[in-house]
Amino acid sequence: MKKPLVSVIVPVYNQKEYIEKCLESIIHQTYDNLEIILVDDGSDDGSERICFNYKNKNSNIILIQKINGGLSSARNIGIEVANGEYITFVDSDDYLPINFIQEAVNVLEKNKADIVIFKMLFVGETFNKEYIRSRKKYNLYQLSAEKTIEESLYQRRFGCCAPGKLYKKECFFNIRFPIGKVSEDLAIFHKIVDNANRIFFCDKIGYYYRQQPKSIMHKFNKKRIDALYWAIEIENYCINLHPNIINAAKCRIFNVALHLILDMPKEDLNKYFFIWEQVCINRLNVLFNSRARKRERIAACLSFLGKQFLRFLWNTKLVVKQKVYK
Repeated sequence: MKKPLVSVIVPVYNQKEYIEKCLESIIHQTYDNLEIILVDDGSDDGSERICFNYKNKNSNIILIQKINGGLSSARNIGIEVANGEYITFVDSDDYLPINFIQEAVNVLEKNKADIVIFKMLFVGETFNKEYIRSRKKYNLYQLSAEKTIEESLYQRRFGCCAPGKLYKKECFFNIRFPIGKVSEDLAIFHKIVDNANRIFFCDKIGYYYRQQPKSIMHKFNKKRIDALYWAIEIENYCINLHPNIINAAKCRIFNVALHLILDMPKEDLNKYFFIWEQVCINRLNVLFNSRARKRERIAACLSFLGKQFLRFLWNTKLVVKQKVYK
């Protein structure tokens, strides 16, 4: 029986330092029926030459070079040209375990599923450089669409990040990433999930996500406010279609607003009042929600002392910080 074709979509923009590790991890997958779509989004640091060299050496690589238009634009082009029955995304500074695609395809094929989600491991220059679990047995869970959306909002087992998952291409019918925005995964993941019939989660690491200090997501930028609008939009979406998980949506709004407040320069605290307003509106719900993560519930409690005191405690590391999903 012929193996289904998997399209691996890799947007590339100025990642010369990491792109080779990324591509090597894809090329050497144990699953061999791959179509690797590199979308060079106007790189000018040498990444474009690396992509070109890899294309010349690998017949299954498609290279698309375009004017810079952002991550969403690059991913959308990849979706449009993909020929695979299945699609996965890999950011060009991240990388895959060698057997991720093989195991993901096995789950989808054996269970006639539409989406499978694997755990992500956060890696950086000084932590988690490589991690391989010794246990051989992993758990597989079937989730309803509603349960999947809820889990992604609480961010305990997985988040809404597009990578680390394998999708049937049909899940993207009439859905594309929003152009010119950030937190684009948060904007559409719930819609992709509602396009699926059968969804599984595997508690095995299937993706290495590199955290970079210079990333826009690790310092305040007004573009990050997009995430708050997406979270509020998700709450309205849940009110209409998934009323049982509204509390999860409120928790996500609180999470996004909280991190904007924590990362914001002191002089801007009073400039974006509506962000703090979302913390205040949702903090009681989070505080008494046993499904919310401990760190969110602590922050909700501290927020009653005011944003200045909350920031002081958090930034002096008196509160234990945990890694969060993108």
